[in-house]
Amino acid sequence: MHPPDLLQGNEALCYIEEHQLRRIFQSPDGWTSHYVDDETDDEWELTFLHSGWQGGGIPQLRCLKRGQGGPSVGNETTHG
Repeated sequence: MHPPDLLQGNEALCYIEEHQLRRIFQSPDGWTSHYVDDETDDEWELTFLHSGWQGGGIPQLRCLKRGQGGPSVGNETTHG
């Protein structure tokens, strides 16, 4: 069973830590980061939707693409 395509709040931050996602990109303003799960090749995006707020508001982690190593091959979510 694969994780949901969208995680929010502490659940999102814990998922990054527990699954040891590797950051591959961070926007210059620091409000958006892209991660990859080296085990499953899933690609994730962490955003803070309210970057104008103190602390950026609630973090949101969403799956951009399911990798070939994951159990949900062919179930891709695209970004764009």
